[in-house]
Amino acid sequence: MLGLAPRAPHRTVRYGPHPSQLIDYHLPDGTPGLRVTILHGGFWREAYDRTHLSPLAAALAREGCAVALAEYRRVGGGGGWPATFEDVSRIVVTAWGE
Repeated sequence: MLGLAPRAPHRTVRYGPHPSQLIDYHLPDGTPGLRVTILHGGFWREAYDRTHLSPLAAALAREGCAVALAEYRRVGGGGGWPATFEDVSRIVVTAWGE
């Protein structure tokens, strides 16, 4: 995945005021089947962000899934315990409006 070019999302929304509190949505052409929320890995480090998994999100969207690819505060960027956990909790609630 790290060697693939990033894919642009259909839209990006904020779930908080911090610059890293974003969700990129990759959407299928037709009616979505599954809704998938992706939290990238990267050991909570600033060097790794959601763009590394955008090719996966785009591929899932091509297969009919609606994908929320989330970013969160990482260590060194206002994250760490408990901020990163709080972001993940917000993502789960915000991603699909439920």
